[in-house]
Amino acid sequence: MSMLYEKNPLLQTTTKIVMMQDLNPYGNLFGGTLMGWMDQVALMLAVRYTRQHCVTAKFSEISFKEPVQLKDMVELLAKIVKVGTTSITIEITAYKLCFRCTEPTLVASATAVFVALNDEGRPEPIIAAPMFEVEN
Repeated sequence: MSMLYEKNPLLQTTTKIVMMQDLNPYGNLFGGTLMGWMDQVALMLAVRYTRQHCVTAKFSEISFKEPVQLKDMVELLAKIVKVGTTSITIEITAYKLCFRCTEPTLVASATAVFVALNDEGRPEPIIAAPMFEVEN
């Protein structure tokens, strides 16, 4: 079990390094790659919290605020903001950690909704006993 999980089960983080295959034709991180990373970190949190199969049901508008370039690191942070009957809402933020920067720079943010599924692929109630209070 990760230390982060023990300290705050509302959060999930992961860090990626931007490599050549992640770049668009202009030399910046491809937006679709960043969106995929954001979806993955949120999914990890949804599954960890619910202990059920989950799928992305909705991804809010994403705003790209700063370009990310080759060799920059991207730290992704997912936070549970609401738990419904069959769904869980998660805020995701992405920060650039560049070698020459002293502070992380916000590069993108979005909100995603995940739905818990049963074995037949239908929505089902979230059955995991809450380990904490989510401020809805």
